[in-house]
Amino acid sequence: MPWRTLAGAALAALLATALPAVAGLTVCNETGLRQSVALGYKGERDWSSKGWWNIPPGDCVLVVAGDLTKRYYYYRAESATGDFRGQDFRFCTRAASFEIAGDTECAQRGFEAQRFREIDTGEAATSFTLTLVAKQEHARSGAAKTPDAEATGLTTQRLSKLPAAPDLGVNTASLKSALPPGRHGEAATLSGVFQGCELERSRSYCSLHAGGTKYRAFYGGPTPEDMLLALEAMPVGIEVTVALDLVERSGRERAVVLRSVATSTKPSPFAALRARIQGDWVSASDPRSEITLHGSEIYARYGGDFSAVRFFELAAECRAGDGARGPVMRQRTIGDARAACFSVLHGAGRLDLVPLSGGAPQRYKRRDPARR
Repeated sequence: MPWRTLAGAALAALLATALPAVAGLTVCNETGLRQSVALGYKGERDWSSKGWWNIPPGDCVLVVAGDLTKRYYYYRAESATGDFRGQDFRFCTRAASFEIAGDTECAQRGFEAQRFREIDTGEAATSFTLTLVAKQEHARSGAAKTPDAEATGLTTQRLSKLPAAPDLGVNTASLKSALPPGRHGEAATLSGVFQGCELERSRSYCSLHAGGTKYRAFYGGPTPEDMLLALEAMPVGIEVTVALDLVERSGRERAVVLRSVATSTKPSPFAALRARIQGDWVSASDPRSEITLHGSEIYARYGGDFSAVRFFELAAECRAGDGARGPVMRQRTIGDARAACFSVLHGAGRLDLVPLSGGAPQRYKRRDPARR
């Protein structure tokens, strides 16, 4: 299992052809730190990812055996210190060892989308070695490339522009831009729950939920890139206040341009409950039925296959004046105008969702992490 701190910021990849006697793709570690390496590649049908290979300092590991049949591979290296800077190639990963087919809808499937770097093995190579080396400190002057930055394709100017993660500990983090209100659509200010950033090959975005609706700000649009990069470091489920322009509406989803993001200074009454019920749950009556609560979304699976995604919010009542005693959970699919409401009962290792409209309670127990 890799260390979960993002690693390798002090890494550069020094690429060289491998010894002819060893066919395949080899990764060598000359950083002085143990590295956990994951690999992305094009499978027979889908883009796939696999990890982790734990490589002690001074060792090499063969990660692809046999003659190479592809020119491009992608890697991620994590260690106890540092800050790995991936390129715009995203694959699904998880903390435990994994082999995942598909590089989209990572969060919905219980994985994490992370950035990888490209390996170009050449047009006809049958073997290749990727050597991870510790990056030397260099003076930053203009946009000149250092020798190590040349190997990774990064410039010192680009590195200096990466924003620091919001200081969530003091709850005063604020991301602001100079975009004037209303330039790209109807201006609005909302309070909601941050849902994280989904990094996919097609349309990557960062999102939040407010009032049963999902708001998405896309990469490559008017939202400043530095703001989106900073949001990648923000934990899912934190409550935020955002200023935005509404660009497009579709069902329970909105495309927006973010102008500012700030963490909420006062938690909502149900913030603690939302945090406690996050994670994986198994039906008490049918172990094939599972749900994952992630931020303000519920991912349902049956027999290991993804079946549905629903948005949820916690409140004191389902609808004003209905007499329900909270906490209640309002659930909607993307196309639902009306919410299904459940009373929430939560205890040690159990979660009961009781339909307020009648019907059998949905009883869940925490999934054993060892079964993941």
